[in-house]
Amino acid sequence: MVGARIRAIRVAFGLSQTEYARTLKVTQGTVSDWETGKTFAGRGMLRLIADLCHDSEQVFSWLETGKPPVSLRRRR
Repeated sequence: MVGARIRAIRVAFGLSQTEYARTLKVTQGTVSDWETGKTFAGRGMLRLIADLCHDSEQVFSWLETGKPPVSLRRRR
């Protein structure tokens, strides 16, 4: 489930839903809806989420397909 992968990145970075939402310029409710599968983030948003990560291309692929990324390190 893509929502679980979105959540995994947030948790790996030690962010609350509110902090994650602020970073992505969405509401906390939107993040909650993604994580629970109530709604789905589009490809553009998945790209923004992946761009927070060091290995963004691999993370983007993981977000879309579920194939494990190399790492979930935050981009500096």
